[in-house]
Amino acid sequence: MKGTAGYLLSLLAAMMLFTGCAATELTSAWKDPEYQGSPKKILVYTVLKNQLRRRIFEDEFVAHFKYRGVNAVPGYQVFPGEELAKKEVLEEKLKLQGFDTLLLTQITGTKKELVQVPGTVNYQPMPGSMYPQASYYRSWPGYYNAGYMATYTPSYTAEDYYVMTETSLFDVASEKLIWSAAAVTRVGGKDQKLIKDYVATMMDAIRKDKMAP
Repeated sequence: MKGTAGYLLSLLAAMMLFTGCAATELTSAWKDPEYQGSPKKILVYTVLKNQLRRRIFEDEFVAHFKYRGVNAVPGYQVFPGEELAKKEVLEEKLKLQGFDTLLLTQITGTKKELVQVPGTVNYQPMPGSMYPQASYYRSWPGYYNAGYMATYTPSYTAEDYYVMTETSLFDVASEKLIWSAAAVTRVGGKDQKLIKDYVATMMDAIRKDKMAP
């Protein structure tokens, strides 16, 4: 499962927003009701071994936070290289570099769904006609021939792939979770568009819960 999950999260970062719909849908969000502070310096860290994908995610989050006046640093600047930081090293860096908040994004699951794509008929109607197609031909031979010459694309079954993820904020001093949201993303297309959609969805949720301006 871990290998499949990592592969599909890479697909999430490697494929484009599919036409006409949002790629990411928020499924839940939670905020610690006792938390009264506000993040001042955030370490943005994506739990993904592919360094390039990690950079794209982290840079996008950092850009959003900085636009809102919140100091944020991408994890790859603190932990360069392909390897993910060990827990002890991450803990040490958080304290040494004065971070008060840690933002983690990681995969929580994957799924695929079978969808039936309906067939189509390439049948040229009478231009501008508001009446049934048959009225254009007036007799059955012409009408029959139009149908006979029509081209058909049969229906088929396709697979939709989804990746479930969570983005969470932790208070560094107490190590406690202070905010978290889950989302599902349909895989399909180029990396930049998908990632922008995902991060924008999460940032909207963060702002809605007043965790950022």
